[in-house]
Amino acid sequence: MTPWGQIYCFSRGVISALVFAGLYHYGLITSYLLVYALACGTGAEIVLRSKLYIKQSRGKSGRGEDFLWGPLNLVQWYQNLALDSASESLAERRNRFLEGYLPKNKSFDELRSLALKNLGSFPDQRVRDEIRDSIEGLRKKLETEIQEKRDNEEDLKQRYRYEIGFMILDKVGKRGFKTQLSQ
Repeated sequence: MTPWGQIYCFSRGVISALVFAGLYHYGLITSYLLVYALACGTGAEIVLRSKLYIKQSRGKSGRGEDFLWGPLNLVQWYQNLALDSASESLAERRNRFLEGYLPKNKSFDELRSLALKNLGSFPDQRVRDEIRDSIEGLRKKLETEIQEKRDNEEDLKQRYRYEIGFMILDKVGKRGFKTQLSQ
């Protein structure tokens, strides 16, 4: 989990925790703490997800549309901010990993051959088939782009080297990636 993901999870739980701590501090709850903790969490979510009717306006279709607003609008904005930040952080990590572990001295064809040669290291036939099919799909796509001369051939092959790397990383994770592309 990325730091942004951890911050988001913590902040969503802190509202319920503060409500519970306040009730406990002022002596409003003294027993059945687990039940009250669950009730505080559920109650906080109910309040955050509630909406107020603001007005009705004519929509594009000419029919009346209700305009509703509630705390969830703010929560959704915050959630999108956290998720966007987490995805940027995750993308940076994936790029750094690939830069560090994708063999630099191998061409697209050499990486393709190496990955296909090492397929037997995975015991799951489904994973082997998915990787094989994806690699062959990338090869065909590269050949098509080269024939259509969409870009410089060397630039295309370099881009597809990374495509193989990201595809393997997605299918088998970091440890599997290292196994798949080892000599």
